[in-house]
Amino acid sequence: MISIASWNIRGLNRVPKQNEVKSIVEDNKLCLCAILESHVDIKRLLAASRQVMHCQVTSHVGNVKFLVSFIYANNYYIHRRLLWTELDMHKNFIGDQPWVLLGDFNTSLRLDESTARGSTMSIAMREFNDCVDSIGLSDINHTGLQYTSKQRPNLNTGILKKIDRVMANDTFLNDYANSYAIFQPYRISDHSPAILKIPSQGMVSKPKPFKFCNFVTSNAGFIDIVRNGWKLEVDGFRMFKVVKRLRALKKPLRKLSWQKGNIHQHVEKLRLELDTTQMLLDKHLDSVAHREEESRVLKLFTEAALEEEHFLKQKSKVDWL
Repeated sequence: MISIASWNIRGLNRVPKQNEVKSIVEDNKLCLCAILESHVDIKRLLAASRQVMHCQVTSHVGNVKFLVSFIYANNYYIHRRLLWTELDMHKNFIGDQPWVLLGDFNTSLRLDESTARGSTMSIAMREFNDCVDSIGLSDINHTGLQYTSKQRPNLNTGILKKIDRVMANDTFLNDYANSYAIFQPYRISDHSPAILKIPSQGMVSKPKPFKFCNFVTSNAGFIDIVRNGWKLEVDGFRMFKVVKRLRALKKPLRKLSWQKGNIHQHVEKLRLELDTTQMLLDKHLDSVAHREEESRVLKLFTEAALEEEHFLKQKSKVDWL
């Protein structure tokens, strides 16, 4: 399974938001993730473009190869015209290759994709539709949230819209017919992360290295655990014995780490509760109770994430063999 994603999450300099990105990456086993509107110093970026970034994804296992464009469309429809023109020109380069586009298009395609419920299409929507028709795009099969963006000036009058999409040309849809997108709860962002899943035969996941926070070493039981682990009888060369003993320490040290990880567990519990609440709100748009509950849980989650940030601020991680 190949997974790529895009997420408009403003202000990535804050650790709680960095942690949410890490959570999305780890939970979905992403091999590629585009972060939009990060507000990170431009000097830290590898590459940048005003409204689009084009890439090629190749997997030597499973014979997967396609082109992908990550979109961050301008807030003003007049400036988006340049993006539509660039995509139309890029189609000539693409030819008959599989091509997928995902990101924040900053406008909806249809009237029913906004809770504002207008009676006629705006100029922005018409121009977006013209672009989609011109370059031959279609939405990939998707699940999750129907409305991917929230504008909430106050509790009861917020507007929800679908402006984040995963779209592809006919070649991609034919070559990767089992692909699908998931629009997950937006959590502490204003946008839903868009996850593209591409099933692939024969792909093998690499084992993850074991990690633990340095604060575990200050626990009274740490030395005893390591001492007992080092008594493990292992036959073989010296380096082989070291490796086997280190691996044998994974389980007891992981248990010790979780005993100290109540803050992390609290954040995980609230994250799940927030996801559930936001999914309910997506289905029951007029429910004041769901809006109030989402605001309550979001406040608790934000406070817990900041507490976790403070707790782990000075704690580095160590890799084991």
